Amino acid sequence: MDRERHRIPPFVVAIDVAKCAKDLQAAAQLAVRSGADRIILIGGDEKLESVLAAAGHRVEVLPAGSKVPDGASEVQPPSEHPATSPEVDLFDVLLAKALAGEQIHIQGPMTGTVAMMHIATIERLKHETGKPVSVVYS
Repeated sequence: MDRERHRIPPFVVAIDVAKCAKDLQAAAQLAVRSGADRIILIGGDEKLESVLAAAGHRVEVLPAGSKVPDGASEVQPPSEHPATSPEVDLFDVLLAKALAGEQIHIQGPMTGTVAMMHIATIERLKHETGKPVSVVYS
């Protein structure tokens, strides 16, 4: 397969520091777990920026009040959910289905950012399971 022809665009996530002030650590954990190629901090946070950079993540800082750049997905912590609701990692659910050999059904429009997330998730599932993953789009 020609790698340049089938190049996957970078996956970028953005954290608006002001919006996530209550639980900035949770937002950062979501960004890291997403497997993003680059993390954008809107409004900046020197401590968080240095921690992410030290961990090997590409970090970009934009001024406070900047809008989320086109092609980037905004990450927000689940702080608005009650603490009693159980957290389920969607990737773990998909991984269990893939390991069982089940087809994964994806329904809805395939916009640029969503398509990139699907491709990255499917590639990660293939890597984790060591076998092809069957995906049906509708």
